[in-house]
Amino acid sequence: MNDHQYSSKTLDEGNNSNSPRDHDPTNLSELLKAGYNEIHGTIQRGDSLARSFEKHDVPTLARVQFIQAFKNKVDFTNLHPGEQYSIVHDRNNQIIKSVYRINPYTSYTALPTVNGFKVVRDEVELKVKTVGISGEVDSSLFAAFPDDLKSPRLVYAFADIFASKMDFNTETMPGDRINLVVEEYY
Repeated sequence: MNDHQYSSKTLDEGNNSNSPRDHDPTNLSELLKAGYNEIHGTIQRGDSLARSFEKHDVPTLARVQFIQAFKNKVDFTNLHPGEQYSIVHDRNNQIIKSVYRINPYTSYTALPTVNGFKVVRDEVELKVKTVGISGEVDSSLFAAFPDDLKSPRLVYAFADIFASKMDFNTETMPGDRINLVVEEYY
């Protein structure tokens, strides 16, 4: 078999007890127990997909299949640090399942079919909760935020919104109050 062409041969070998058809491709622990290999990678600053594949010893056939599977969903010429991928492959280096995660909210899963790959966008259900926050300045703006809702990102975002009207480093005084409404996503 040519290492650069996708072959569905392993999908059609239904008599083999280790055939992908005998395992649920969405159940990773089942695939790993069946002897399939899993490779995880994260794109680093300055990485190309090829460089990341080299670092993680992704087999040539799996590389070709991965790119073929995601070519219409992911722009591999414009990758960003932190993007992640995982590849589950059999002993012939055929991909059984692969995932490309662009960010915590956007990822794609590719599963092999007899005609290539079926790629689906993974749905991430976000729950939104509206929360009121209030506090009183005693020493700093940061200290005025309640401990259970305090995050540096939220405090800095709040300060940035009003930066043109107030310098929170020099103009806050003990007794000043803050009130805001935010949406929490989880």
